[in-house]
Amino acid sequence: LRASLKTLAVGTAVALTTATAIVLVSPLQEATPEILARTEPTLFDLLVAVFSGLAGAYATITRKGETIVGVAIATALMPPLAVVGFGIATGNGGIAGGAACLFMTNLLAIAFSATIVARWYRFGTTDSPKQSAWQAGLIIVGFVLLSIPLGLALRNIAARGVAERTIRTALD
Repeated sequence: LRASLKTLAVGTAVALTTATAIVLVSPLQEATPEILARTEPTLFDLLVAVFSGLAGAYATITRKGETIVGVAIATALMPPLAVVGFGIATGNGGIAGGAACLFMTNLLAIAFSATIVARWYRFGTTDSPKQSAWQAGLIIVGFVLLSIPLGLALRNIAARGVAERTIRTALD
């Protein structure tokens, strides 16, 4: 666990440092739609991360293509980290914070999904019923805690879209 956390911390630091350095030396200083899309995580982002985690964990446990784990990580974790680096380099805390929220959402969803698959395949069967119940409770509470703000964000984005459509219709 310690080695994994250290690897995660070092990988995150290297990704942030690299992204920040690239933005500092590049002419790109304005947020593009691709960057902005990674600053408002929603329930859809959580679902994508959950299914990425399930696929990656399944591939690892059944030894049916370990490369899918790298792909899941690259698609779910690296883009938000690159946007955090952009936010840091441009001094935009809103962009950095929103992308950091997406990174944490994806990271936790992948970890929770991997835990579910591991339990499904009977890893940790030496745990007591109390430990198993505690772990299941933590997973459920974690998903609920992640889902509430992301669901609210999705609702807000949908409401904004409806308002914009109504304004366009009225102006037309």
